[in-house]
Amino acid sequence: MLKAPGPLAARRETVPPELAGPLDRAVRGVFGVSWGQARGWIESGKVRVGVEPVTEATARVAAGAAIEVDERARRPRAAGLEDRQVVHLDAQVLVLNKPAGVSTVPYEERETDTLERRARA
Repeated sequence: MLKAPGPLAARRETVPPELAGPLDRAVRGVFGVSWGQARGWIESGKVRVGVEPVTEATARVAAGAAIEVDERARRPRAAGLEDRQVVHLDAQVLVLNKPAGVSTVPYEERETDTLERRARA
């Protein structure tokens, strides 16, 4: 009986000038995968730009940037709530100091950094 192949080891490539721009486009072009696969890797924390994992498919990458895909990488911890954001917490109520620029709830399906998601992390 054949075993299904496991996750691939880390692969590192450099972004060519024609693929500079959104990270999902660069991952798709450099690694030759579908849009869905590229976005899946990015959103699950399998893609690093330089040394940092990037989970936003629309993040911009420059020509010459090193991108790495490691299918064995663990999902990075969610941004979550920092202690300084929690104003009050008890069994019924959570009061937060919402940072500027962070939506309370997602307005688009792809919006991932919202106060709602941070509170659930």
